[in-house]
Amino acid sequence: MDLAKRNLLIDDIGKESKDINDYGTIKNPLIDLISERYDNITWTFGTCNYSKESLIEFYGETIFDRFVEMFNILKLEGDQSRRK
Repeated sequence: MDLAKRNLLIDDIGKESKDINDYGTIKNPLIDLISERYDNITWTFGTCNYSKESLIEFYGETIFDRFVEMFNILKLEGDQSRRK
């Protein structure tokens, strides 16, 4: 099976470096990945601890709109950490 068509889980969206310098060429790996998977209508799952505003600031409106269209966003409320 083509790896581009397989399900993908991205843990901690927003923790990665936004830009990568590849021998002088600035790349945005997660933005490129989300755009490709969006165009190919491929199942993608993700987790993050950031607010809508933080994600828009980091990725921009276009990629955030793709997040909203691609993901079912579940907000977990509460004071207790679930990192156990």
